[in-house]
Amino acid sequence: MNSKQTEQEFINSVRNRFEDSVEKIDRDTLAELAAIRGQALARRPASFRHRLLVPAGAFVLIFMAVVAYKNLLPLSHTRTHGADEIELLSIQEGLDTYDDIEFYEWLEDQGYTT
Repeated sequence: MNSKQTEQEFINSVRNRFEDSVEKIDRDTLAELAAIRGQALARRPASFRHRLLVPAGAFVLIFMAVVAYKNLLPLSHTRTHGADEIELLSIQEGLDTYDDIEFYEWLEDQGYTT
């Protein structure tokens, strides 16, 4: 015989005996075992439950911090543009009109409108 077969036969034999003995337990003993199990579960330390809550809570806290950072803080500091810059940015004719900006400023100083 193979050692694997012998080992499997032994396991099956032990399992069958165990299952038979469990089936033959009277109701009073089963009730006592259920009561003992309930007491053991009630007495287990609360830290057992917290083992799962601490990582989950940390994840939620980090997620909320990232969302707050993204939504509440400005992404970059924008500088304000002066009137001359806004005018240059808003022209529709293109920048060719402003090739010689000094000339147009001189014309304006002389009282001519552009």
